Amino acid sequence: MSTPVTTAVRRELRALDRELARSSLAMSALALARRLDDPVTPPSAVQMTARELRLTLDRLAERAAGTGGSSLLDELADRRAERRAS
Repeated sequence: MSTPVTTAVRRELRALDRELARSSLAMSALALARRLDDPVTPPSAVQMTARELRLTLDRLAERAAGTGGSSLLDELADRRAERRAS
């Protein structure tokens, strides 16, 4: 079975630092890629899966660049610190 999407995603993940490449976000990207490569994935799901993969890869790229690395917990802690400072 040909797995062009999975192969491409693996190549992109190898370009990331080790921690990010092993993150749950990276594993989600691989799962989405496998679903796109699976011939039994219904055509109606392909478009949605491709969109989710694109968004996941964009998020990984943001984290790799340091522009989207804050987690939800970090954001909540920042908000709490702002409230306490006011």
